Amino acid sequence: MVVTVIEQNGIIRVAAVHTETPVSTGPNKKSDEIANTYSAGSLEITKTVTGNMGDKTKYFDVTVTLTGETGKTYAESYGVTGGSHADNPETIKIGVPTMFKIKHGDTITIDNLPYGVTYTVEEADYTGTNGGYDAAAYTFSDDAQKIDSESDTVTITNNKGAEIDTGVTLDAAPYFLLLAVAAVGMFLLLSKKRFARD
Repeated sequence: MVVTVIEQNGIIRVAAVHTETPVSTGPNKKSDEIANTYSAGSLEITKTVTGNMGDKTKYFDVTVTLTGETGKTYAESYGVTGGSHADNPETIKIGVPTMFKIKHGDTITIDNLPYGVTYTVEEADYTGTNGGYDAAAYTFSDDAQKIDSESDTVTITNNKGAEIDTGVTLDAAPYFLLLAVAAVGMFLLLSKKRFARD
């Protein structure tokens, strides 16, 4: 953009404003329009719970942090939709870690994120005495975790399984066989004594 400024009687005035195309496009460099492009995408975070002991009604704490590019200016905040927990934030700010509660089947979506914004998604620890779940498994549609397409997705999977006691197992089979042989032996011994008395 070229701004032509003139001075008249000690007063600065703007005489003209126009844009120019690169010199390589031809001798007439002036242009009558400015092309501004805003590219933005969304970030979707989905929770999945698996395993025969997994609680599909439980809410898991997930912290999302957005990071902008150096030197760029961003909106005050970006809208968040989805999820079923009533206390989830409705907005998120660049550079401010924000915690959401999501359960099995929930998806939260952060909309209108400018290209170039990176993100981290981290769930609280639910392993061991904190719940007995396996370590959370993350599936990112973009390994770089950077907004550069219409939609980025993250799936967090929590698995909790346990062996169910069904009674007799193959590990105990030899002991049951030994008891059966002993019982047959006792029966034969008692039968033989009774036969000898008769």
